[in-house]
Amino acid sequence: MISQREESISLYSDVTINTMSLGCPSCPLYSECGALFVSAPLSHCIELCCLEPDTCQFACPNNPELFEVAISEVGDLSLSTLSRTPRIPIPTLPPVIPLLYHGCSRSMPLESPAVAVKLSNLIDWRTKQLKFDSKEEVANHFGFDPAAHLLIMGVDKDAAIERIWSLGAELGAQLRALSPSLVTTPNYSTGFDVPRPEDLVNIKRIAMTWVELSSYNLPVSLHVNARTDNDWARLSDFIREREEINSLTFEFRTVGFAKRSEWHVDKLISLAERVGRPLQIILRGGRKHLSKLARSFGQVVFVDTRSFLVTMNRYLFEWRPCEAGTWRRHPTLAGEQLHGLLQANIDLYAKMVVYEMRGII
Repeated sequence: MISQREESISLYSDVTINTMSLGCPSCPLYSECGALFVSAPLSHCIELCCLEPDTCQFACPNNPELFEVAISEVGDLSLSTLSRTPRIPIPTLPPVIPLLYHGCSRSMPLESPAVAVKLSNLIDWRTKQLKFDSKEEVANHFGFDPAAHLLIMGVDKDAAIERIWSLGAELGAQLRALSPSLVTTPNYSTGFDVPRPEDLVNIKRIAMTWVELSSYNLPVSLHVNARTDNDWARLSDFIREREEINSLTFEFRTVGFAKRSEWHVDKLISLAERVGRPLQIILRGGRKHLSKLARSFGQVVFVDTRSFLVTMNRYLFEWRPCEAGTWRRHPTLAGEQLHGLLQANIDLYAKMVVYEMRGII
């Protein structure tokens, strides 16, 4: 019996080790897709259709109504048809930025040169407007110094970013009022087990969101999602041709198994070489790849998504150079504030990550 893990790996497209699926050359989307190269006995991607159009949420030709809506929203699947935008300076950020989820259980603001917050946590979904009118209001709510760099992360779960897509281009005007140092686009998904039109639509949606936000003179980081070698090639060409793109974002948490993670690292490095100019890259996850990526990108910024959550569960981070960091239970009294524990954890965790990034440990 084939395990779920083996079945998943068999659907990973890799032109270097697999042959093209037989049905791909005759597909009308072949020029944009570039075909699948998988080890699974798959003649074309539509064989991955769920055959349940009434409940399906993917851009699949077997779901004509949703497929038509998806294509009409993006216009076409080409990236070259997108408008050009002004070149907006991208700030140099600290190498490690903590992600804050809320300001509870703390009576003192975090002292950090930069903080990250999730875009979805800034939105009032009842009114479809931002909850905040200024950076100072955001800082007061999440508990940080208003002078800190504010990184607004569009990376989120699929349900959250689909709701963000429904807000439209007007979101850019609202975000500009918050004076963010950088906004990352949502990470619309490219799956390994869905029909390819879903991937192609989502890659276009990410690029469209980048253009829309940039048109409001916001500094924006383009999230790069890709499933195939051709996806990476298209993204590389798109970024190379547009000097206004100077910052990228990538998330390792959803890329699958370790071998696939290494595949994406190699693709990111190839992209940086192909673009041929210094690029900033914002990373969620992939800590073990930092030193390797730091050699190819102008700046690597690691978003610390862990320290805040673990602190709220009363853990203290312990680490010494040349040793592995550990989280130790740190019980607190009822009602005890956590700003001191959070500050200590974030500071020490960042120090460890910088050591790793520089290849010291």
